[in-house]
Amino acid sequence: QDDIADGVKHLIAQKLVDPNKICIYGISFGGYSAMMNPIRNPGMYKCAIGYAGVYDLKKSYDDDDGSAQGRSFFGRTMGADSATFAAQSPTTLVAALDAPILLIHGTADYVAPFAQFSAAEAALRHAGKTYETLCKPEDALKYYKLVADTQKESAIGKLAAKSAKRMENPREVELLAWFAEQTPKKPAPLPGAGGGLPGLPNDL
Repeated sequence: QDDIADGVKHLIAQKLVDPNKICIYGISFGGYSAMMNPIRNPGMYKCAIGYAGVYDLKKSYDDDDGSAQGRSFFGRTMGADSATFAAQSPTTLVAALDAPILLIHGTADYVAPFAQFSAAEAALRHAGKTYETLCKPEDALKYYKLVADTQKESAIGKLAAKSAKRMENPREVELLAWFAEQTPKKPAPLPGAGGGLPGLPNDL
């Protein structure tokens, strides 16, 4: 989080941006940052957009798949005690948020469960913060095609075009359909695949 804020401060010092028109946007960890950075840096941002973010670390820890790998990751990166989770979770620090925020989340998101959106929305509502939400069923291919068509000459448009082409691959479609049927705690084996983590195909 400090790196992000330091980058913004540098741009302001170099007079490359208008300090009155700075917004933060991110997906996944970036979604977490979009909410956490304004909390840690009051007055820096005029708005924030969190897309498929993780906002409640305790909930994320409790809701993971129970695998040794998942627990080990949390232990190495954040510890495993409630006090540490609370100190690093935007949901528990939301009172310090001074920028309006838009939360975007897919209702069928498996990687960043929709429960994370619900926890963030509840925290914002209870704190009386200014926020908006956008929630839709996952339709990644349609999204990538939209970005590719509307931003053809930009780097993100070209990346979206590549992602759309990849997702039209029958094998990719099969994997996406498989993920959509799973629950975070009890993933089912993918037919014809074995090995790797329990419940996950070995060629992901």
